[in-house]
Amino acid sequence: SSRGITGSATDAMLLLLACSRARPPLAPAASPLRASAPQMVFGPKLPPEVAVVLRPAYEGAARGGEPFVVGTEAELRAIWSAMLKVYGNEADARLAVARNQQVILPYINSPAVITGAHRALLQKFGAEDAAKIIRQNPGILACDPAALAATPSRDIESA
Repeated sequence: SSRGITGSATDAMLLLLACSRARPPLAPAASPLRASAPQMVFGPKLPPEVAVVLRPAYEGAARGGEPFVVGTEAELRAIWSAMLKVYGNEADARLAVARNQQVILPYINSPAVITGAHRALLQKFGAEDAAKIIRQNPGILACDPAALAATPSRDIESA
């Protein structure tokens, strides 16, 4: 429902607020008994620009300090797999990461949020327009799917 607020900056802030809702936990890994190949168990190979987020967050870690690590390789592989699924190919998924690296950070996002947000966009806009939206604004895939589904279309398009 409309709150009577106009202006693209306000609309963008409302969308950002909707996106900042708590994310669902990372889905449990698939059982190795059901996987037919090692890649299915461990996820797709991570491109260097994706794997780089697993490096310790500051140089002091090399001197024995406690580094901040964004997540595990398994979490990152699961997120990358979800990105490949929604973008349909590695080239577009890599471009999305180059535009907005936050969408692949395990402490910010999860595969369930990525695929749920994409599903909400598909239902609201259809395949062609949803693909255009996620190419222009990859960060939308970090939005809470229920909040995104309830967000007015014009707010999503202008964000």
